[in-house]
Amino acid sequence: MIVETEQQKWRFVAAVTGASVVASVAVTAVVAPLGLTTVALIPSIVAPLIVAPVASHWAAHLLLRIHRLNTHLAHLMRHDQMTGLLNRGAFFEYFEEQDQPVAGAVLMADIDEFKRINDTYGHAVGDRVICTVAETMRSEVEAHGILARYGGEEFVAFLPQLSLTQAQQLAEQIRVAVEDHIFLHDGKNLRFTLSIGVEQLDRAGTLDEILICADRALYEAKRSGRNCVVRYSA
Repeated sequence: MIVETEQQKWRFVAAVTGASVVASVAVTAVVAPLGLTTVALIPSIVAPLIVAPVASHWAAHLLLRIHRLNTHLAHLMRHDQMTGLLNRGAFFEYFEEQDQPVAGAVLMADIDEFKRINDTYGHAVGDRVICTVAETMRSEVEAHGILARYGGEEFVAFLPQLSLTQAQQLAEQIRVAVEDHIFLHDGKNLRFTLSIGVEQLDRAGTLDEILICADRALYEAKRSGRNCVVRYSA
């Protein structure tokens, strides 16, 4: 029996206890010299009613704990521990799990001058900036597709519901939201910005090719002065 919830745990206890009583009575009927007399029947019921609930509860608790640990481990394997977003591997797994080629828009985003943030304010502040950007992007992207931390201060999103023009508009909303965010540190208001590259994934192209194009668009955004959205053009 699978034990994945508290309800299933108690069903397990009840099922094991009931089966133990039935088995005990059956064995008693076979081995008791006089059959199922009252003298033989009472202990054959009482004994498993005492032992089985305790033993089965311990076993069910252990099974439930194992399930929760496995679930937590599976989550850790697919998610970035700092931001809670999907990690790079899980992002690629999403496409591998699809039954047929998918289409949509891809965003590649990178925090501008992140090294300067780390060097000036320390890595703890840098981590908080990454988490802030992740949460800002999550609030904009989650209704349209998936978002992952691609590495370091870089993020990638896939938006199967949006056209390239719509994705560009969404990217601009993200850029503005990050630019407008006031980050308080040591009594000072800090600001940071985001550069974003946008490209379209169609069913004829490969994900690797599109990511390369989106990354080139991101590079062009950086080269154009940062804090902007650039649509890939060959």
